[in-house]
Amino acid sequence: MFDAQIDAAYFALEKVGFDKMEVIVGETGWASHGDDNEAGATVKNAKTYNKNMRKRLLKRKGTPHRPKML
Repeated sequence: MFDAQIDAAYFALEKVGFDKMEVIVGETGWASHGDDNEAGATVKNAKTYNKNMRKRLLKRKGTPHRPKML
């Protein structure tokens, strides 16, 4: 989902003429606590998200749309 969101930003920028603009993510994460009706907001899910995000970043690859953009 992370790559899809970044690529969506790239496609939107390209549509308005900014073909070379770089997208920089300043913050990402998963909620570790939420309201009672937010079943996915758990410490376990937050740990899993952050672990997988670190693994993805260590690969130093771009997105499917821009694979060479790090």
